[in-house]
Amino acid sequence: MKKDWLKEICYSALNESIKDRRTLVICETIKHSKIIEEKLQRKYRSSAIKLSAMNNMNQEKNVETINPEEIIIATNLAGRGTDIKRDEIEKHGDLHVILTFMPCNKRVEEQAFDRTSGQGKRGTSQRILNAINLSYYEDFDIQNITQLRDDIEAKMLSDFEKCELKVITLKDELFLKFCSLLKEIRTKINANIGWITTIKNDFKSIFVHINPSVVESNVLLSIE
Repeated sequence: MKKDWLKEICYSALNESIKDRRTLVICETIKHSKIIEEKLQRKYRSSAIKLSAMNNMNQEKNVETINPEEIIIATNLAGRGTDIKRDEIEKHGDLHVILTFMPCNKRVEEQAFDRTSGQGKRGTSQRILNAINLSYYEDFDIQNITQLRDDIEAKMLSDFEKCELKVITLKDELFLKFCSLLKEIRTKINANIGWITTIKNDFKSIFVHINPSVVESNVLLSIE
């Protein structure tokens, strides 16, 4: 299954490239991105394939401008930071995005596919998934899988709002009360310190011109 999955990804990317289009292949892991890069290089010219598998600014700059027939292979993390310029090949149908894994939530998926229609430009997208990674869903129908994933995410958010959010809100309220109480205690301590300092200075002024006795010296030390 993995072999067929990789073969289909490469076929789709090459098929779009020969149409003078540019292609973005988004992978789940760095390992997968490197495997796909290696397979594409065997079938296509190396200069047309760009790997952006690290979240590295220099690598991102290297793929900001992609020409017709070129292919970018990126992890999802690196793909988010890649600002691809669109104007040059809009006439060829703009960008084709291949998503090679099932995103953990709808937001990540939309983030990937939104690249095909940035600023109202044309573009296409597709998902090419490895069936082995879908065994958890017990269903290979992509619409059913997507719906199940969205339902799970919605339930998690609902549970969070009902339980964890209340706990977090309560902790915030208690923390604010603690800060208020701490401020009040500090104010009182500072006021008492000021009162003690005044008494200490008054008492010490008595002995400016005379030598205190042993008892008086001990009293001064205790005040200090």
